[in-house]
Amino acid sequence: MNSEGRTVAVIALNWNGGDDILDCLKGVLDTIHKAIEIVVVENGSVDGSSDAIRRRLPQSQFINNPRNLGFAKGSNQGMERALERGIQHVLLSALTMPSWPVRECILVIRMAGSTGCGSLTVR
Repeated sequence: MNSEGRTVAVIALNWNGGDDILDCLKGVLDTIHKAIEIVVVENGSVDGSSDAIRRRLPQSQFINNPRNLGFAKGSNQGMERALERGIQHVLLSALTMPSWPVRECILVIRMAGSTGCGSLTVR
């Protein structure tokens, strides 16, 4: 399969992410690589961010947890969803960061010749 055909799943954990997560997800979709699926793992937000994502990015898939199950559990849920859908390239991201590092990682994954999983977080 050529690199343009590789789907990259971006798994975003949300817990009261406000506008930050929405801005970053929109930035991810602005990448030149269009074969992107966004999986939002909703960890019981109460700030309205989940509803905002659903309204503005309806193509996103959601996993709804009634409470915050933490980063590890949510990450595993998102990866399981991507693997169930046959996606072999996964980028797990703490998306409360500017979108440019996420876009750069998508480009690297796109050029990779094999199955991959990456994680991107900020300190």
